[in-house]
Amino acid sequence: MYGREYRNEEHGHNCHENRDSHEGMHGMRGMRGFGLKYIILELTSDNSMTGAEITSKVEETTHGRWSPSPGIIYPALKSMYEDKYLSMDEKDNKKYYQATESGKELLKSSYFPFNRMRSRNGDIPAIIEEMESYTQYLNDNYDKIDADGKNKIKEILKSMNKFE
Repeated sequence: MYGREYRNEEHGHNCHENRDSHEGMHGMRGMRGFGLKYIILELTSDNSMTGAEITSKVEETTHGRWSPSPGIIYPALKSMYEDKYLSMDEKDNKKYYQATESGKELLKSSYFPFNRMRSRNGDIPAIIEEMESYTQYLNDNYDKIDADGKNKIKEILKSMNKFE
């Protein structure tokens, strides 16, 4: 269930507040997919893109694990445009969206994985440092890792045999 649970005394049962009817994180109305706005902002930070191009890029970026439907992408774009996180230009009967300064500032100020990915893109020392941090975290939480997780880690280590 989405939203905060509360007791409806009039009807005698528990209910959930609909998050879509309220402003969400950072004033984004009607956006349950919290990460989607950050993905859109990242994708449109340097280039303007249509909704279809954004959908394709999300699918490509997630290696096919997620292809947001038009019913998700276009309402998000509309909301982000209304909230001035995106600008929009119409050309050849298509709408092209690009992150505004306000949208870029929101992206920069958030703790979203794209921020870290963008800052370390191609920076091998930064990637190694981050791997070191994750390794320490996994070592500290060894007892919490299930058998599948441990097997996956073993596969990753085997794939890095060039470094031995």
